[in-house]
Order: sequence, then C-alpha cells, then structure tokens
Amino acid sequence: MQATAARDVVTVEAGEVTSLRVRVAANPAPTYQWRKAGVAIADATANTLTIEDVQPENAGSYDVVVTNTAGSVTSRANRCWPIKQA
Repeated sequence: MQATAARDVVTVEAGEVTSLRVRVAANPAPTYQWRKAGVAIADATANTLTIEDVQPENAGSYDVVVTNTAGSVTSRANRCWPIKQA
C-alpha cells in the first residue's frame, strides 16, 4: 500500500476553501484518518480533507493515516499556510 499526497505546501487566502487529497493504491479498500500536527481530526475520514473558511489557526502540518488489513501507511505531510486577504 502506498499513499501519495497531492501537494506539499498549500497557500490559501483567509476565508477561502482548500482541499488536501491523498491517492492510494490498496486492496482491500482502505480507511482514512486525517491528522493535524499528529492529532486526529474528528470526522476527517475520507481521501479528501476540505477546510472551509480557512483562518490563521488552520496553519499547520497535515497528514493522513491510511489503513487496511495489510497494514497502515502515513502520507507525507502537507503544510497549510493561510495568508491574510489584501
């Protein structure tokens, strides 16, 4: 099983929507758990993590743990950096 993050760094304006995605080649189908700074994010259990209304407190390092009966793998971290609107 291999998990590949789509982007390493995401820069987004405050108030915008951003999505982090992971591509996985696995059989049987895996489960997903997104984390911020190593802490599980509640209800973030799909291959895409969408952050609505991005704010400075959303800045940080995000990864996803992908698990199936063959084991678990953690994606490379994505860093989200909200910037203030001009």
